[in-house]
Amino acid sequence: VQDHERTTGASNDEKIHQELLVNTSDGDLFPRVLRLLRYFGEYEDIVVRCARKMEAKRWPLLFSLAGEPAALLEQCFTSGRLYTAACLLVILQEMWGFVSSTPHSLRLLDAALQRHEFALANELSNFLLKADRAGMLTPKHVRIQEDVSWIESAALSRVTHRNESAEKRMNSRVRSSAIDARLLVFLRNAFGQSEYRAIVAVCAKFEFPLSHLIAREPWLIAHIQTHWNESLLRLHRQFHRNEPQIESVTAAFHEFVSNSNKNQSRQLYNDPKLTALVSMSIHDPRFEQQFVSSGGGGSSHESRLSQCGRMRKCDERLTVVQDELMELELIYLQNECREFGEDGRNALFLLVSTVLLDVSSMIAVLKTLENEKRNAFLNGLRDLDSNGYDQLAHSLHQWFSKQEH
Repeated sequence: VQDHERTTGASNDEKIHQELLVNTSDGDLFPRVLRLLRYFGEYEDIVVRCARKMEAKRWPLLFSLAGEPAALLEQCFTSGRLYTAACLLVILQEMWGFVSSTPHSLRLLDAALQRHEFALANELSNFLLKADRAGMLTPKHVRIQEDVSWIESAALSRVTHRNESAEKRMNSRVRSSAIDARLLVFLRNAFGQSEYRAIVAVCAKFEFPLSHLIAREPWLIAHIQTHWNESLLRLHRQFHRNEPQIESVTAAFHEFVSNSNKNQSRQLYNDPKLTALVSMSIHDPRFEQQFVSSGGGGSSHESRLSQCGRMRKCDERLTVVQDELMELELIYLQNECREFGEDGRNALFLLVSTVLLDVSSMIAVLKTLENEKRNAFLNGLRDLDSNGYDQLAHSLHQWFSKQEH
């Protein structure tokens, strides 16, 4: 389009349109080029790249020949190219406003969550917040099946309890009921499928108050108590964490006994820096690569990763970074669950503490359980057929036997 405008000297879009359709060297060059591109699977991607490199005033001309943006977006959505579809959202919004783009944005957000494209989902939520400010996410435009105002209230109360400054409170995440309703549906489904890492991703990226959800809907974690061994295996697989060795279990118990007489304060809320670190790391390989090259951060949590900078081989460093990041994700999940309470209701907290070999937290929960439920947990450890977990079950049994006597 731009090349033809320069050669003809035309300035009027309609004139350019006619020139392209009629007066090209062989009659219909541009339409023929488009027909050729349609034979390739990346047609919509090519059109989007062209659109991003030209001025917005030329978009009507381009899309009158290449196809309507909404139709191209639908094709991308159907074929699973969500990032290209998201680029077309911007074009739709620029050409026709939020009235045209908002329904597609909501569909894309749902699809991005289902496909665990959490970085894209976060970008789409920011796009939708602009639509919300424009008055396009009201109950008149979006049907919300239930009251989700408690999510915003819970998120705000957590900021207040962290005693953050007024400036940080102003910078806390702006919420929308339409977005929160979709996050809630996704989290319920994720609990049903035991997708714990996906739960961490959504709660960290969207600052979703997980503990309040568990408190309101405790049945989401009820299945853990009847399937301890399966739940532990899922947690190990999703966070790429090996089962513990006998030596590790022995060391963890020794540390617990040594510190049992010390009054150690517990962190109730996740540190904002830890939340930000987990939010950036999940499902974002670029962040892992950057962390390898930079050697880590400077906060107390980030310093756990500083050893990566001393590794000789890049692949070894990347492996260490990934392992450390996933451990931080588990710590994040543990802190989120701890807010709900360290008692027998909190099966997820006990589950994560077990994988982390946090003996103190495990015993705090097991103390509140009846003997039958406690034995069910110990039997679940033995059913894993792991020497490390056999040792853990044996050590816990011995500790409680001594306490009873």
